Order: sequence, then C-alpha cells, then structure tokens
Amino acid sequence: MAETTKIGIGLERGVLGQAGARSRLRLSLSTREAINGWLFAMPWIVGFLVFTAGPMLFSLYVSFTRYNIIREPRWVGLQNYTNIFTNDP
Repeated sequence: MAETTKIGIGLERGVLGQAGARSRLRLSLSTREAINGWLFAMPWIVGFLVFTAGPMLFSLYVSFTRYNIIREPRWVGLQNYTNIFTNDP
C-alpha cells in the first residue's frame, strides 16, 4: 500500500498521486515564455481594442446609418456616401 499524506482537513492523497499532479503542471520553457509574453502585452491589446478599434468600428457602423443622438440610428446603407459624392458641394 502506498504512503498517504494529509492535505488540509481530512483530505488524503497518495504519494504517487502527488507526483502525477506535479508533472501535469509543468510547462515547457517556450510555453511559459509565450504565456508571459501574452500577459505582458495584454494591457496594450485591451487598450487598443477599447480605445482605438472600438471607436473605429462604431464610426464605421454610424456612417451607414442616419444617426441622431436623441433617436435610434436608422440604417440607410450607402445613401450617406452617395450624398457625399453627388450632392455635397
């Protein structure tokens, strides 16, 4: 029978189970570096998406609508661009 150790309150785990759990948590050096790289870049990526890409996508959407701050936007498609190139002085 394998030796057991007490972990916490009333929990027992065999010695063989501990070695198996430890080996599953080990990551290769390249994987750890990749994770650290993504975590290091994440604040910039989130800031870019929220403060740059988000407003750009919203303005693209609004350019295809008749938008009034008080009312809901109404989809007009390419009509805004047609007015810019044909009716605008």
